[in-house]
Amino acid sequence: MRTFVAALALLIPFAAQGQKPTPYGAVSGTVTCIDNNLPARLIDITLQPVPDPKAPQTARSAGDAGQVLSVHQTHLDGTFLIPRIAPGRYYVVAQKPGYLSPVALYTVEDVEHPSPELRKMMDEVIPQVTVVANQTSSIDLRLARAASISGVVRWDDGSPAPGLSVRLRHKGKDGKWTDTKLASRIFSDDLGRFRAAGLPAAEYQLAVRIESQNHLEQSIFGGRGSTSTSRSVETLYVYFGDTFFRKDAKPIELDDGQDATADLTIPVSKLHTLSGALVDASNGHVINAGSITFNTLPAADGRSEELGAAEVDADDSTFRIEFIPEGTYTVHVQDARDVIRELVPPPAGRVDFPEVKETVLKRHSSFDAPYTVENDAAGITFPLSAAKPAATVTATTR
Repeated sequence: MRTFVAALALLIPFAAQGQKPTPYGAVSGTVTCIDNNLPARLIDITLQPVPDPKAPQTARSAGDAGQVLSVHQTHLDGTFLIPRIAPGRYYVVAQKPGYLSPVALYTVEDVEHPSPELRKMMDEVIPQVTVVANQTSSIDLRLARAASISGVVRWDDGSPAPGLSVRLRHKGKDGKWTDTKLASRIFSDDLGRFRAAGLPAAEYQLAVRIESQNHLEQSIFGGRGSTSTSRSVETLYVYFGDTFFRKDAKPIELDDGQDATADLTIPVSKLHTLSGALVDASNGHVINAGSITFNTLPAADGRSEELGAAEVDADDSTFRIEFIPEGTYTVHVQDARDVIRELVPPPAGRVDFPEVKETVLKRHSSFDAPYTVENDAAGITFPLSAAKPAATVTATTR
């Protein structure tokens, strides 16, 4: 309120001199929590111009001149006043942790360039206010408590699993699963605990992400001249229901304001390591380049998942896949080739890893075969036939 009074005081001298006041308006109101009828204190209130449906797709809304977004906080009594707003129509969004946000499932692109169907839906659920020059428009908002999912992630020996990314997907009205943006930065803490709040009522699928990543570092101190190159990444999801397979994930139905519990146990004992080589079926020699993936058998919807992948190692011409769950897969081998590699050192004075010049001598056909994982296995071989003759190819990689 003091800010608004001060602004008025600044305008008085200009008005006395006969100058026209700046053609801005203001928005005021109160935000209250429905569950306890108490004020929503120190939360963000955002004004977003309502897009003009007649404007070109690349154009901003008419009320957007110089001001795309305006964010202010409520006072300790839940009231707010947002001054100096260009005339036009605006969405008004109040966001308080743990309470429903009408834009929780929309992106900025959705709001600025909605389809006709999405625009109709947004107009039904997002409050709007019309700002008029030299006037204060009023709007009061009431926030409903949102649903949440909390739980603990543990390894199957009972120890907590900290630092794992939690992924949530919700099922839309079209039956398709979509990543829930509200849960994009949630991790299990040092005790394995996690909590995803602010969720609207929907059907959800919960998973945690396991990732093992190896790096080559030029310097352990970082800073200028230091380089870091990722050499291998292994990623696996564990779904609620303690399964590695998305088709077996246990769904979570959330009603308005419901707090659900979803503990996960990661069955490490059912993960195995596979290693082996690709060989030329005609003479048995080891092929020193290629890609191997393990894909699940198609589910009822015809889709399969990739749950293991590796490249043939350039040093020993073998492949190694970790974190592969027990089950039956289709092994797919592609881009198998015999190559000669030459290291090309970086130019003088440049701190970098050497590049690799690769000359392809022979290519091999792709390969698909069923494979059942029951335990760790080493010395696996996949025999490949020669592909049709092709011109010699030389490529440079890092």
